[in-house]
Amino acid sequence: MEGLNFLKDFVDFVNNPIGDNKLDRLENYLIQLYDFCLKIEIRQGKDLKTRSNYNELREVVNKNFGELGHYNDVLEIKDNLGRTELIKGDTIDDLTDILKDLTNALKHKKEKDVLATVKVDFEFHTKSHIINLLRFIASDI
Repeated sequence: MEGLNFLKDFVDFVNNPIGDNKLDRLENYLIQLYDFCLKIEIRQGKDLKTRSNYNELREVVNKNFGELGHYNDVLEIKDNLGRTELIKGDTIDDLTDILKDLTNALKHKKEKDVLATVKVDFEFHTKSHIINLLRFIASDI
């Protein structure tokens, strides 16, 4: 249950970041979230899909973390060394996707289903958003 409380605290913080040093606190939460997700162990189970409204979540993130911005990133950084392409990243989108993935996971009734959803989403989606957002925050310090 401790893990679920952490996930709920993160979602609550993004939805309502009370106090000073929002970006410092966000950075700490993201580091903890990354570590938490790495440690989740799951067994294969049933399909656990849920949905949240991306546009509604993006409005919340933009309102609460509007100071976040865009960044440059490199496509295919390992595969085509020397022929890489810069793309524009969006930290509001990164945080919105993280929030969406966690909100979707927390809709499950069983803790094991929440954790399984978080782990699968992390491996295939959330991880890159956490890394990009941490890189952006670190470059601004």
